[in-house]
Amino acid sequence: MIAFHKIPYVDGGRDVEGCDCWGLVRLYLFELAGLELPTYGTIGATEFAQIDAATAQGAAGAPWGAEIQPGSYKKGDVALLKSVARVDGKSVVLPVHMGVFVDGQSVMHTEPELGVQVLPVSSPFLKRRLITVRRHEQLV
Repeated sequence: MIAFHKIPYVDGGRDVEGCDCWGLVRLYLFELAGLELPTYGTIGATEFAQIDAATAQGAAGAPWGAEIQPGSYKKGDVALLKSVARVDGKSVVLPVHMGVFVDGQSVMHTEPELGVQVLPVSSPFLKRRLITVRRHEQLV
């Protein structure tokens, strides 16, 4: 079993040696259900415009279902979060961060200064940043 809380943050990382938010989601869903999700190549967590474009394409072709409503969250659901980013010299809000539900009430995510954290979905951090929650079709 992977000790997720010990994985250091590495921009563009996709394994237990270090990962960013998408790498953490991929590792968790592989551990949970054997899902092999796309890596997005070398797109790192700070490459906001590329992440926005990739997620707009349906998670690079991954089969994500309809939006999950509050109160129906389950282990393995993926939370898409927004953040303010600088793109072409302008501040814009983009869907550039994600986490994964470790139960119906808590989301695990990782960020550069904080590392891996598990937060309740009711936390101010998640409440102000949560855009949508989706479930992979193999977890339905």
